[in-house]
Amino acid sequence: FALERHCNTNQVIYPKGREHVVGKFKNEDVYPRSHVRELRSQQAWLYHGRAVVAGSEPAKRVRARAATVARRRAIEARRLDVERGLAPQAPDGVAGSEGPGSEELFGEWQTEWVTPGEIVNDVIPTNAFGNIELFHPRMLPAGAAHVHGTLAAKVAKQLGMSFAKAVVGFEFNKGMSTPVFEGVVVLADQAELLKEAIDEHGGHLAEKAAQARSQRAVTGWARLVRKMLVKARLVEQYGDREENRG
Repeated sequence: FALERHCNTNQVIYPKGREHVVGKFKNEDVYPRSHVRELRSQQAWLYHGRAVVAGSEPAKRVRARAATVARRRAIEARRLDVERGLAPQAPDGVAGSEGPGSEELFGEWQTEWVTPGEIVNDVIPTNAFGNIELFHPRMLPAGAAHVHGTLAAKVAKQLGMSFAKAVVGFEFNKGMSTPVFEGVVVLADQAELLKEAIDEHGGHLAEKAAQARSQRAVTGWARLVRKMLVKARLVEQYGDREENRG
């Protein structure tokens, strides 16, 4: 059982009302524990593959804590939405702005599964920065595949494929946010070809690295031999210093 005053900052009682009350405690309504629901920001819900339904009023507004990672992600998401024209510019002090104020939290009942962008004319949909946001597998467009690896973008470009770098999150350092990339999104029927090309390219790079190590070793030995030959010639011409002292 639960009392509303015992809810944490990111919790509410839902549903609530007389028909859901199971008893009284010191004149306070008592609800089933199952009615204590977790709340998240719009950005945090995206990491769970869910989007807040348009027009939903926040279930709760809480004091913003700019130091938290979740809050920074929310600020970054808001900034990106404003730049993409998906959200209006919010003034300082209003939820969603980068200034001080409140943070809007929503419950799962106010969300729906994310609807990913559609592939049109075999072109991977991207945001204003030419990337694709892939915070959750449900954000992957139908007919597309996520190919991992640091070489994925380079190889896909070499093959002339339609692709987009996948943004899987953000890193925050000294107040600056940096997108975290992991692989690329390509057409599903090209994924295997790209993986094979990456493996081949990676093997080629590994071979080149081994050759470079071998060349460095040969160069090192050659340098050592030259030094020894120079030393031997000097000893032959001028004698050993230790022997001369004797």
